[in-house]
Amino acid sequence: KSKDGINFADDSEISDWARDAVYVMSANDIIRGRDDNMFCPKDRLTYEECIVLDLRILNLQSQN
Repeated sequence: KSKDGINFADDSEISDWARDAVYVMSANDIIRGRDDNMFCPKDRLTYEECIVLDLRILNLQSQN
């Protein structure tokens, strides 16, 4: 899978250990960030965001 995802405006706030995973998930349309091209790595996910992530991962798995 590609590592070339969205270049988030707050990229510098993403922890070094998580950055590669964030961009792989972004490149594979699992995560898209929030408004204004922000990833907001220090914010908590909402219940709705968790459900959307689960559905996108399940959809990706069913395609393989």
